[in-house]
Amino acid sequence: MKHACAAQRWLTLCVYVCVSQVEFERPVDAKGNIEVWLQRLVDGMQDTVKQCTRRAVRNVAEMALDDFIFNNPAQVSLLMACVCMHPCALQVPSALLCDALSDE
Repeated sequence: MKHACAAQRWLTLCVYVCVSQVEFERPVDAKGNIEVWLQRLVDGMQDTVKQCTRRAVRNVAEMALDDFIFNNPAQVSLLMACVCMHPCALQVPSALLCDALSDE
């Protein structure tokens, strides 16, 4: 985890074992009871992956494959590769995929 300030209370990014880094959409406040801030951390990670996936859905048709793979987190690139290679993918407009990722 990387902290945003000297007080080391705001978490701003997560480093995965494969050395990729994904910055959180919003910093996560790491104060209070551990159960509370760990839940905020999980919520922050889920929100970040959801936002990355939304951007990937919008960009997949416009980017070269190499650019797409290296400009997205690994799990998002893999997800989009599976979705795009699925036989039904051509029948699903990207707007529906974005709706499926909505916060509602």
